[in-house]
Amino acid sequence: MVKTDPKSIGVGQYQHDVNQTQLRKCLDRVVESCVNQVGVDLNSASAPLLSYVAGIGPKLAESIVEYRDVNGQFTSRRQLLSVAKLGKKAFEQAAGFLRIRQGTQPLDNSAVHPERYPLVEQMARAQGVAVAELVGNAAVVGKISLSRSSARRPVCRRLLIF
Repeated sequence: MVKTDPKSIGVGQYQHDVNQTQLRKCLDRVVESCVNQVGVDLNSASAPLLSYVAGIGPKLAESIVEYRDVNGQFTSRRQLLSVAKLGKKAFEQAAGFLRIRQGTQPLDNSAVHPERYPLVEQMARAQGVAVAELVGNAAVVGKISLSRSSARRPVCRRLLIF
């Protein structure tokens, strides 16, 4: 749906009665909402889908896809810093929405931002589990005490579970 022109969706017999600008805006909001809630697989996303990620516009999305085509799949979020035109600010904005399945860092497939990795690693150690066992494990994440001094910084349990 990201690549589809609203005129081509075919909303029925009265399609021409629908304001195309409003339809486009509504579709954009839905895609943005999905990107914000679920994230985007960095190794399979198209440039149009990547352009919905915060900090990434159409040109930068094309650069990411070109980099991936030339260098192969991403194995960590940090590799994004090697993409032409992608600076630290764009990385800070985008990293939490990009996912890398089966990468070198298990947290790269979560909504946890790279600047919070040390805190999550500390939480995993406190629970006596590896980071990979913590991500997506509601039972272990539920045992984490957020009132402890080591975990007082804002970290949402949902980021580890989702």
